[in-house]
Amino acid sequence: CLGGWDGFEAKGDARALVWYGKSKRENGHKWIEVECVGEARHCVSGRKRFSHTITRTANCEAVLLGGFDGRDSTLDHSIFLKVTSVEDDRVVLDCSFAVSKGMAEPTPTYSHCACYIEELNAVLRIGGCSVERGNLSEAYLLNLNTREWFEVPLQLDATFDINSGNQSLEAVNYWWSRVRCTRIKSGTPNLLLFGGGGTCCSFGSTHNPIVYNATLRGL
Repeated sequence: CLGGWDGFEAKGDARALVWYGKSKRENGHKWIEVECVGEARHCVSGRKRFSHTITRTANCEAVLLGGFDGRDSTLDHSIFLKVTSVEDDRVVLDCSFAVSKGMAEPTPTYSHCACYIEELNAVLRIGGCSVERGNLSEAYLLNLNTREWFEVPLQLDATFDINSGNQSLEAVNYWWSRVRCTRIKSGTPNLLLFGGGGTCCSFGSTHNPIVYNATLRGL
């Protein structure tokens, strides 16, 4: 667990929930501090952030993307996370940059959504907000083999209106802030997009009732 929002400010701590016990009767759990190591540790340890994503990939690794510091900055850098050691009171998290040095990255965002595309070994990032540009209607793919980003087009088809219970025929009035995505089936370029709000704020914006079928193009 990295960062978060406590109702007053963004948090910068890193903790792990560790389960222990050799039998069902003895099973328990506890939160312990995480020690960040590696070249990108300064971008993780102590950095206040919320509305970021941590997406699990292959080989028990994960990719950390974006976040907002609660003041005036969207956090940049795409970071690989991998737990290298788990002891009774200590978890070691190796942090490294996911993008090759010198390679460009897309506009850093928060309140975006992300998912792992297994057959491409890539992380897809959709929408979100930035301090400089506001709400974004963009989709980017981080290729974990080449360690570079590239923009991908999405074809959106509205499929269902949660409020009315009817099938939607037009893809209108959609928002990209705080939307959530899920793969429909591994091996296909399709996703479902749920929810989202009309502004980049966490409260007070309109909820989007339309569920979208999103098809990745040009892969």
